[in-house]
Amino acid sequence: MLFKGFFILTLISNLIFSQDIDTTIQKSPKKAFIYSFIPSGGQIYNGKWLKAVIVIGLEVVSIQQWNRYRDAHNNWSDESPLTKHQYLEKRNKYAWWIWFVYMFGMLEAVVDAHLYPFENIMKADIQNSNQGGQEENE
Repeated sequence: MLFKGFFILTLISNLIFSQDIDTTIQKSPKKAFIYSFIPSGGQIYNGKWLKAVIVIGLEVVSIQQWNRYRDAHNNWSDESPLTKHQYLEKRNKYAWWIWFVYMFGMLEAVVDAHLYPFENIMKADIQNSNQGGQEENE
């Protein structure tokens, strides 16, 4: 009974003291940059979940391919379909992809934080004193 009373009191206080959603909230590009040190952290901070999944997916694929070609290079034998140097080149290519996707995620998070209020600004009605851009002649 005490638990139910506490639960109801908590629920009522949340309803009474709740605040309206602030549509003027802006995202900090600095925070987005700091969060983006963790892959997809900046996208999650900005609330862009699909972008976060895409960036982390590209990171995972790049790391897997880098690991695959690293192992193939280290375990190379004469029966391998590619030369040892070709495995080395492919390994290095995916190392560059890891770096590129990581940097792209950081840059994208910062730019997205800068442009966060853009959609709300563009949806706002423009108040114009004269209708249609034409002056009234009376």
